Amino acid sequence: MTPRIRLLRLAVYSLSLALITCSIIGGLHGYSPVPFWDMWGGTLNFVLQFDKDPVRHLFAQHNEHRIVFSRLLFLADYQWFGGSHVSLIICNYVFATMIWAVFAHCLFRLNSVDTRKADLWLLSAILGAWLMLWAQEMNFTWAFQSQFFLAQLLPLLAFLSLGQASFHPKSWNPWFIAALVLGGLSPLSMANGLLVLLFLTIAAGVLRMKKRQIAVLGLCTAIAMSLYLADYQHPPAHGSVLASVAQHPLATLQFTFRYLGNPGPYLAGPFGITKLFSMLVGVTLSMVTACLVIRALWVRPLHPVSIGLILFIVFVGAGAFLTAGGRLAISPESAFSSRYTTPVLMAWAALFCIASPAMLRYHRTSERAALQMLSAAILGLCLLIPSQVRALIPAHADNHQKAVAALALEMRVADDTMVSRIYPNTQTALAIARMASAEDLGIFGRDEYRGHFERLGHHHATSDAKPCAGRFEQYEIIDSDPDFLRVTGWQFHRDQSRQARHVLILNEEHLIVGVALSGRASPELVDAYGHRAKLSGFTGYVRRPSIKDRLTLISGNCRSEHAF
Repeated sequence: MTPRIRLLRLAVYSLSLALITCSIIGGLHGYSPVPFWDMWGGTLNFVLQFDKDPVRHLFAQHNEHRIVFSRLLFLADYQWFGGSHVSLIICNYVFATMIWAVFAHCLFRLNSVDTRKADLWLLSAILGAWLMLWAQEMNFTWAFQSQFFLAQLLPLLAFLSLGQASFHPKSWNPWFIAALVLGGLSPLSMANGLLVLLFLTIAAGVLRMKKRQIAVLGLCTAIAMSLYLADYQHPPAHGSVLASVAQHPLATLQFTFRYLGNPGPYLAGPFGITKLFSMLVGVTLSMVTACLVIRALWVRPLHPVSIGLILFIVFVGAGAFLTAGGRLAISPESAFSSRYTTPVLMAWAALFCIASPAMLRYHRTSERAALQMLSAAILGLCLLIPSQVRALIPAHADNHQKAVAALALEMRVADDTMVSRIYPNTQTALAIARMASAEDLGIFGRDEYRGHFERLGHHHATSDAKPCAGRFEQYEIIDSDPDFLRVTGWQFHRDQSRQARHVLILNEEHLIVGVALSGRASPELVDAYGHRAKLSGFTGYVRRPSIKDRLTLISGNCRSEHAF
């Protein structure tokens, strides 16, 4: 190995590690303990209702899905970790890492003969950077998304197991049993898991596996579908696949191809030409997959790992088509949603693995070929950097707005503007929050939220608090709730090593008339008080009649007085 090649290989490893690190940092920046969107009904309300009928609530529909495995993780998070969602975010990254490990194993299996391990580790590093791409930001930072990783991981393992089983002489071999079990578990992640047993049955027939194996898979497919659809109710907001194909065939195909080219707008910007190019990339993936299927039918036998990977790519394509049927009526642009990026990245990773033997053969032909391949890898990784560094941008503003929305729910303030940032229906969110607050469940059991509604109107001593800098900046009228005003301001105490998370607002009689949460970015205060004051701003709520009084701000042992 020449010095130039050694240097280029080091560059590939360094770039891959840097890209993966960006995604991990992004998860730290994007973390928020506040339930977001589907989590209010699908997580918080599920935990509240679970004890009333555990089996029914565990297997109940969430939209068209039955997210059983994720619900078990939700229960564990609230039972053992106080509903902080930290464990759920960690699970997202653990599942992503497991997916990476499976594809790395495929690389090693496909290139087990006459291939240096160092070359395979290099390809695995590139694959890791691709599979940890920040384009799937929502699936990393949204604590609700564990099922989205499982909905790809379980089918991938099932298809790989069937590929191995197709070469085994015995019917009831461990690989076939694994494929059967994994296929049966897949519908418990998301609805697309229903396709897995069906695909396994068809694939077993195409691969000319034993008739008893095909029969068992067919029977299990019928049983799984019957159980899944027993009390199924079609989500009213979702379209029908048959109706979408019949009424909008071109739009359905366009959505499908956009889905399969999903990362494009994130990597190159949300421009019209980028979206068109992404659709062409989706068309390319579909055509290449079709060629692989035809070749697999024409030239046999294939490597068992290649069989599993081809089945998985077809599965992702079928999932894209079904998603088009259900989501086209909601928004054609949702094909580029961050949450749909994960299966597409995995489909391209599968194609990368299938192509790896040819790439490595070319890499070994000469030093010039090795230099070309390594240079291409470095160029590709460098093209990912501009989009990947977005993960390094702190999400202070977004996290603070989510926190204030949760405060509004705790204080029974119907602030549609803020609550809409975490849930589309304020009244539903308020109803769930009341029940959760009564049990100090999840975020409503944290010190910065717990009991604030009950504290309103109660006396609070100020004698122990020391004077410090702070003031109100403005107040806003809340059209959806005339009893409260939304207020912003700041407070900072030089002697406190850590700023208090919440600020109590007292009237002239020292009665609590409002509460605010600190953490709002206030860059203008850095010049006056130093870097520690950067997040000393607050946003909160105060009872409307009290705005005429001279108000006192109390946070920890810090006291400020101010009037609007």
